[in-house]
Amino acid sequence: MSLAEFINSIDFPILVVASGAVVLEANRAATRVLKRDLSAMRQALTGVAINCFNADLPGGCGHTEHCSGCVLRRAILDTQADGCPRYGVYSDHHVAGEREMRSVHFRFSTSKLDGMLVVAIEDTGELVPKTDPRPQTRPGSPEAGGAAA
Repeated sequence: MSLAEFINSIDFPILVVASGAVVLEANRAATRVLKRDLSAMRQALTGVAINCFNADLPGGCGHTEHCSGCVLRRAILDTQADGCPRYGVYSDHHVAGEREMRSVHFRFSTSKLDGMLVVAIEDTGELVPKTDPRPQTRPGSPEAGGAAA
């Protein structure tokens, strides 16, 4: 059984990562959750694979001013260095959407496997914007369908 066949037999999103945080393989669940084609993820740095907005900045993934605080990158590099798995790690990322940047909250775990690293994406969710982009109307105002004062 190939690596791709094996990870595609797993129902939750999996990335297989080599040294330097380069994605070797991702399963179908990961491509679905991350809304990315497998071809865009293979041999890409992890930030590129998850479509991190900062990965497109000058310097690229791992080399921008924002990358030093990247929890996902740090967990991957630390697990690769010391072999200790990380469980239930939370990380927030600005992800490039089709039309705009989205803020996504990830929960993931990392574990070493035969010189590679497995990243299990346990949960993702859209973060609620700090300010609501919808037009604000006051209850009872003409815009909200109430009587004019």
